[in-house]
Amino acid sequence: MADINFLGSIALGKVNSWDDAKEATISPISFPGLDSGKTEGIDTLGIIAYFNMSGRFTGSFETIQGKIYDIKNIADGKQTSSVALKSPFMNSNIYDGTTKYRRNGHIGTNTSTSANELIDSTANFSTWGIQGTDDSAVTFDKVKNLTTGVVANVVAIRNGTATSTSASKLIDSNATFTTWGITTGDVIKNKTDSTVTTVVSRDSQTQLTLTDDIFASGNAWGVENKMTLSADIFTTSATYAVTANINVKVLDFRIRWELPGLSYCNYSMSVMQVR
Repeated sequence: MADINFLGSIALGKVNSWDDAKEATISPISFPGLDSGKTEGIDTLGIIAYFNMSGRFTGSFETIQGKIYDIKNIADGKQTSSVALKSPFMNSNIYDGTTKYRRNGHIGTNTSTSANELIDSTANFSTWGIQGTDDSAVTFDKVKNLTTGVVANVVAIRNGTATSTSASKLIDSNATFTTWGITTGDVIKNKTDSTVTTVVSRDSQTQLTLTDDIFASGNAWGVENKMTLSADIFTTSATYAVTANINVKVLDFRIRWELPGLSYCNYSMSVMQVR
């Protein structure tokens, strides 16, 4: 799948294979003295996720060389900072020290069209942890129309927290539901207790009437079935791929040029999730 897998802002070309694994970092520690024959397993780093992929860069020699340099520049040195790996193949979790968040990409088909939006009534974009430029300028995800090949940035998956309690309402004083285009039939999830309902009507910028009474003040919410995009790339029904992302550090990066044309370069790369 070409041009929808990224290491930071670097497009990884056509990815031919992808595998990931989670391993426990349990080290045996020997006891001293009279207990020297005994050992205990110490969890040194917790569960670590590794991702291995192979693919191919195509294009001019100069363009491919530029991508190789950029990836090696990330991999070289101490790697004191991490970089986002974005892919529809992503299926992992992140943990902020308090809460575990899901991160997984998706391939599907839009079920209706609206300017600068991706709408899929079967999707769970908020649950899947898709991020937009409104959420984070660094780790925003991308969407590709697999029918036309056009790619756009995710601007936002609308999320928030209920600030008041009223029967069958979602009230969020910080929301702008009208501006965001939240409308009848949209799917809203209570991210605190995982219940789901739909919008009956949009009452104001800060209030929705819902099919079910599922929200109390302080409950986190998210829109599951739509996202705002940086471009209007879905004007008809089409298959799409949307990335999810985690932060990683590069463990290994290898290339193999195909001669004599120098317009193809195969690569393999291994990365480790950074918590």
